[in-house]
Amino acid sequence: MSKHPRLSIRLHGGMSPQACVEQARAAEVAGIDAIWFAENPFARGIVPAAAACALATKTQNIGAGGFNPY
Repeated sequence: MSKHPRLSIRLHGGMSPQACVEQARAAEVAGIDAIWFAENPFARGIVPAAAACALATKTQNIGAGGFNPY
């Protein structure tokens, strides 16, 4: 068991992909383990931001808490 708890941050489709990448990189530097996205039906989908974060980080796990494929 690790000494530190595993922590995640939540981002959402209402943020621009660029803002999400900035947050993801800062989270990676801070030792945060994962990034979770929650989709808002009234905002942009999460796929562009999640893909940008996956390309911009090396150690982050990316998760989708709510996702509408349509």
